Parts: sequence; C-alpha cells; structure tokens
Amino acid sequence: LYFHNDDPDPRSWSTTTEQDYATTYRRYRGSIPEYEREGDAMAVRAFFRDEVDQGYLRLAELVIVLGKVLDTGLSVTMEVHGHASPLAANDYNINLSARRIESLRNHLWLVGDGALRPYLQRTAVNGAVLDIVMVPHGEERSAEGVSDDRNHVERSVYAVEAARERRISVVAFHIDDP
Repeated sequence: LYFHNDDPDPRSWSTTTEQDYATTYRRYRGSIPEYEREGDAMAVRAFFRDEVDQGYLRLAELVIVLGKVLDTGLSVTMEVHGHASPLAANDYNINLSARRIESLRNHLWLVGDGALRPYLQRTAVNGAVLDIVMVPHGEERSAEGVSDDRNHVERSVYAVEAARERRISVVAFHIDDP
C-alpha cells in the first residue's frame, strides 16, 4: 500500500494516526496531476495504475479473506512492514512508517461497518483475534540511488523510484486456533 510523501499527518513525530488507509489512498490519487506535472507523466500513470490502485484492490480482497478466516474461529497475526523514502531523517521516517501501518489498522477497524472490529478488540464471540505486528523500518531499506535532495523534489518526491519507497507491506500471516 502506497502513500504520498510525509503522509499521514505531515510533520508529526507521532507513531499513531486517526486516519485510515482509504482516506490516504483517495488523497494520494487526487495528487496524480501534481505527480504528472513534476515527474515523468507516463511512468506516474503506470505506477498509480499498476501498483497504487492494485494495492488498494488487493487490500479489499484481504479484508474479505480475513473476515472469512476469523469467522471460522481461527486467529490471524499479520506482520506489516513500513517503509519511507530517504527524504527525512531515519528516526522521523521510522515514526512515519509506524503511522502508515496504523492507517491500515484504522482501515481494518472501519471497513465493512466495523466487521473486523471485534477481532481487533479481542471481543469476538468465537474467540478469534486479529493481531497486527508493526515493523516500521523508516528509510534504512530504501532502494539504492533514491534521491534525498530536498532541492530537487522532482526526484526526491515525485519520481516513481521515490514514490515506490513510501509503502507498507503485509509480509507474513500466522493462522492459529485461539
């Protein structure tokens, strides 16, 4: 799942956010004209179509599968890694990555009129639980060569290479009887 630069909650050192991923996704999609103006328009369109939008569609599929598994009484632990482009200091980017993961948790809390909420709260009648293990990396795993030059935002913010670093990924699932 991908994010605009310093989103959610720009200039915050907090590790939490009230925003959900759907909100950040819609805002990011709204910035496509800005990305096209500042970057390579064809590459930007392909990135949003093939990566940003596809990630959002896969999230919708994940929600359906999670609901089905949890409804059977099995518990799920998801390990989610957060990443950032190298534009800010790494300690700031670690907190930003945590906020990004938190936006996924908020999304899961709200989606489907709160269908997953009892599992996140550990109050489901069937005893199943949905846990999210947060692994915020900051920028230390950024791809080699991604610009961190604030004076050239066309490369450090709007280039697809930089945009690709601003993401969270579900990297592991563990399914268990409660």
